[in-house]
Amino acid sequence: MAGTNGNISADPLFLGASSNFHLQFGSPAIDAGDNATPDLLPTDFDGNPRIVDGNNDGTAIVDMGAYEFIPTTDTISPASLTFGNQAIGTTSPAQILTLTNTGSQQLLLSISVDANFAETDDCGSAVAPGAACSIKVTFSPVVSGTLNGNLRIRSNAAGSLQTVSLSGVGGTLVASLSPVTLTFANQNVGTTGSLPQFGHVFIVVEENKGFSQAVGSSSAPYLNSLISKYGLATRFTADTHPSINNYFMLTVGQFEGPNSEFWNCTTTTGVVSDDNIVR
Repeated sequence: MAGTNGNISADPLFLGASSNFHLQFGSPAIDAGDNATPDLLPTDFDGNPRIVDGNNDGTAIVDMGAYEFIPTTDTISPASLTFGNQAIGTTSPAQILTLTNTGSQQLLLSISVDANFAETDDCGSAVAPGAACSIKVTFSPVVSGTLNGNLRIRSNAAGSLQTVSLSGVGGTLVASLSPVTLTFANQNVGTTGSLPQFGHVFIVVEENKGFSQAVGSSSAPYLNSLISKYGLATRFTADTHPSINNYFMLTVGQFEGPNSEFWNCTTTTGVVSDDNIVR
């Protein structure tokens, strides 16, 4: 019962409510025990001294719980991350946060992040004194509009809970034209000026992978970086099935004969004489 026999009724501020029972900075369980408790062990569950002045008030008192709170200090940089426009259902390139243990004790921590954002890190459950770790944050919007969130770091460092503000815009990527004006030389009436000539035009065709296996997949980082930078066209469908006559439609502008494996790379019976439309 709270208020009797040393009991309290308050959120102990564990680093992880279900599995990590280390205390974070500001926990009401710090220095809340009784040094005269019978059979008090000299060390906690981690093997650290059991009686420590965790709240820095000049008096060392045992904490409540399995772990003694031993404070440290840290820094997190930058303090916020801003992501650009990102198509719904795709994932942005990662931005990196650096967490540094500036104290003389282990930095014990847990990390969480709000919806529409995700994180991976190499911090583990503890960072050694003087060491640093990286937290990679990505933005994956599921709705359109400006989306805000936070990355949260719970730890035994002064100032915990620490937050890093996150923001991004979900929706169709904004396209821009460059240049915004075109100037032509003098041209006789009734005649046509020459158009710019491209040195090369590349058409990249990929198949045999589902949309979700490529778009937003960590296995296709370059493809997704192009999507993030230039946009993604999703309202295009094939002219036919299977694939071969789609290739003819791209290059010749019409279907050629039976749409089957009759046209393949190992036969000589299929000969196309129509001109190449991109020549």
